[in-house]
Amino acid sequence: IYYNIHLAKSVYRISRESLERAKKNREIVIGRTMSGRASKYDNIKSMADISARVPAVNDAAANLTTVIHSLITLLGLQADEAGGDISSFKVDISSDIFKREYSRLDHRLLVGRMLKTHPALGKLGSEVEASKIRTDMLRKLYYPEISAFLSYAKSGHGDSAFISSENIDNFGLLGFSVNLPIFDGGLRRENINQARLLKNNAELQLSKKKKEIVLELETAVARYNERLKTLEANRKAVKLAEESFEMSRNLFKSGYLSITDLNDAELRLTRQKISLEKTLVDIEIIRAEIEKLAGSLNE
Repeated sequence: IYYNIHLAKSVYRISRESLERAKKNREIVIGRTMSGRASKYDNIKSMADISARVPAVNDAAANLTTVIHSLITLLGLQADEAGGDISSFKVDISSDIFKREYSRLDHRLLVGRMLKTHPALGKLGSEVEASKIRTDMLRKLYYPEISAFLSYAKSGHGDSAFISSENIDNFGLLGFSVNLPIFDGGLRRENINQARLLKNNAELQLSKKKKEIVLELETAVARYNERLKTLEANRKAVKLAEESFEMSRNLFKSGYLSITDLNDAELRLTRQKISLEKTLVDIEIIRAEIEKLAGSLNE
């Protein structure tokens, strides 16, 4: 919703700017008409260019209203809580993030960080460790129990028995005890096999999740880097379109260019500006996807 509103506001602003440029072109035609240097066609064409831009502005305004209505619905508000008129609902969208410097991302660094911090992997990793511990405990429960014992004592007889006398006898006892669970009706094997199955399933889920999110991250990073190339091309195209439009306007004032060529130059400028805004929004959306997987890119 956030990025949709930003894009809708940008398209609405650019459409209005286009309409204003068409009106200024009309003023140039009027000036040329007063000096007798503009034809009837130029007058009609300049008015038609203005009329052609009005629906675009209206469509952009309607689209902006729609996305704001979606935000109001998402927030659980009613139209009257937004001031009765949806168009009057104020949405402050900061454009600062769209002015930041972008740089290419290294998917290897991001994958390494994601594998350490992704909560889903942490949860599955804990389940794997728990299943390993359970399997080991079950195996140990059925290990043979081996114990050893040793006892030593003295025993005397007669009326004059004391420790160092000949009437004291020494004796000791040494032995081993082995308890081996043999007959359990297959319960031991069944419990261990069940625990191993759970451990294998947990390891399989962890491995599958790793592959899924690594692929998802690598794909997002590849898209991000490609969109950066598009962004560079868009910015260059906007700059050239602005220069072309200003040059076309000056040539039209001097009578070296037709009103049709001037209108085409203005439309190219408008298209390039909208294309630039769409690319910026795409980059921010992909950036959000990457940060959801690997954490903040500002660190």
